[in-house]
This record gives sequence, structure tokens and C-alpha cells, in this order.
Amino acid sequence: MSKNEGSAQLELFASQDEKELSLSAPEHKDERHSSEANTLTDLRHCLPEVLRGEDEAVIEEYVRILYFILVRWERDLRAAKQKLKEASAQDRPAILDVIAKLEKFSGRIPVKKVEREIREIKKYHGPDDRSELLERLESLRLIEIVREGAKGKPRITWDVRLPLSISLEQAQKIKSAYRGIYPRRYRQLVTDAPITLISHVAGTLKRSGEIIRPHDAEETPQWAFHVPKCFNDALDIHLVSRKLNTVEYTTWTQGVNFAFKDGDTLYRNAESWEHGRPVAIQVKSGVAACGTQTEGLNRGADFEQKPDGAENKVKGYFPGRVEYKDCETGETKTVTQMQFVRMLIGD
Repeated sequence: MSKNEGSAQLELFASQDEKELSLSAPEHKDERHSSEANTLTDLRHCLPEVLRGEDEAVIEEYVRILYFILVRWERDLRAAKQKLKEASAQDRPAILDVIAKLEKFSGRIPVKKVEREIREIKKYHGPDDRSELLERLESLRLIEIVREGAKGKPRITWDVRLPLSISLEQAQKIKSAYRGIYPRRYRQLVTDAPITLISHVAGTLKRSGEIIRPHDAEETPQWAFHVPKCFNDALDIHLVSRKLNTVEYTTWTQGVNFAFKDGDTLYRNAESWEHGRPVAIQVKSGVAACGTQTEGLNRGADFEQKPDGAENKVKGYFPGRVEYKDCETGETKTVTQMQFVRMLIGD
């Protein structure tokens, strides 16, 4: 696939002209959700008729595909026109030919999906694997999937094309209608197997696009201890910016540079946290773990080049150390940061 075909990776991202998400007061939560549901229902009239009765996840995937195709197409067209202004007389015919082809938008610009083995997606993403959404769209004849990979081996890429039946005007109308709704500004994938995830990240030393619990968690009832959002830094849960084929998006990522420190106090549940007692764990000292690359999946805007041409690859993982008092038994224990986090989760 050539760059001129306008390939673009399918991932959630933050467009520059989208507004920041706002937080509504808790008492208006039900009203806000009801309003959002009504808005999404009203917008369906602009979609192909066969799509209007589908689940919202299928519609979101379709709108995301249109968005990436159109954004890439618009940028390629602008770049070609700019190149034409600066071109010599000898180069102008070739550039004019490119522009003519771009202006005859057929909706067949391929979109390259995540280059990861399908078995890995299923391992970490569970039943919400996006390949299922793509296959549903293909069954509705709304997209065409070009599958790659040798026989007997897992597919590692998905190329998605729009059928000839959709026009540029139709695609732009849908993109405009869903502006600020899809694609979502913030990407957040939460694993249902946090121990497996941190073990995987420690092995690869690359930040994961999945996180071990919601970034805005007020409580963690599935964990052995109460570890709310104020511990995001200690859990190495960070919001970063990435770029895919010039399209920027924002995503929550998970590393294993855990950093619990002197003074951190943990409780068994949210009720104990609110009352300030009984304390379950009191951290006496800590040495942060390190080794997860600043940006491992797609070295994005937050990736800092080391000075003097230094190697950016980390040679290994340092698990750090935590000394803490178990207030339930009165014992003082010393473990690695990784062991400490696994204990909080409930390993």
C-alpha cells in the first residue's frame, strides 16, 4: 500500500478543534446521559439506512473510519495543491494528475488498522475486539476488508475501504453531524486482567494502550485495597499524546514505573478512606521502579529524545522497593514496587 493511497491507522484520537470534555455535577448525571442518548438517536438519520438500527459501537466504528479517511484525504489534497504552487514547469503535470485523482474521491482510500496480531488483541481486549465491529460493517456492505497474512498465520493488518456507493458529500455530511461526538477525544481501554497486563508491560518495557483501572476511579471494589485516582502517578497511569500518520490523538496509557513513596496511606475500602480509619497500609519509604519507555507503542508528542544521541532504549526493568507497615498485623515489610502493586490488586 502506498502513502498516496492515504493509509491511516484506526485509533481514537483528539482532533485539534474539538472542545475539552466537561465534568457535570453528579446530581445531573442521569439527565446528561439521557440527553446524550437522545442526541445519538437523532443523529442516525444521516447514516446509511442499513446502519440506523445497529448498536452504537458499530456506528462509532463506522464514523471513525469515515473520519480518518476524510482527514487524510483533505490533508493529502492540501499538500498536493501546495506542492503545485512551488513546482517547476517540468513537475506540474505529474502533480496535477495526483490532484485530479484525489478530487475524484471514490471512498476507496484504504485505512490501515492496528498492526498487532489478532491473538494479542483478543488476549488483552477480550470480547470488545474491534475486528468484530469491522466484520459486522462488512456484512452490512458498508466497508470492504482486505485481509493480509500468510495461510495458517494470524492476520496482522486490516485494510478497510469504503464501497463505491458512498459519495464524498455523504461522507462529509456524516463526519460533520458527528463532529465532537465520534471519534471520542480521550481513549481509555481498561483491562479485566490487571495482573496479566502489568506482567506483559514489564516484559516488553513498552507503555500499554490499556490501563489497570479507570483513570478517574473513585473506588476499586474489585481490588484488595482502595486505590483511587489520586494514586494515578504512583500506578504509572498517564495521559499522553500520540501521532498516527499525522493525526494526533490522546490516550491513557499504563506503564510499570510504579512509585509509591513515604507517607502514602492505603485503606481496605472507600468507607474506611472517607472516615480515615482503620488504616491498612502505611508506606514508610519507597524507591520508584523504572524501565518502561517514555513512549513505546507509538513514540508520540510526549517522547523526549535523550541528549547527545544517547540511546533511548531501556536495557532492563528495575522493580524498585517499598517498605511499609501492615497496620492490620503490625509487621513492617519490604517488597518491590511490582509486588506491592500486585498485592493492592489482590494477587
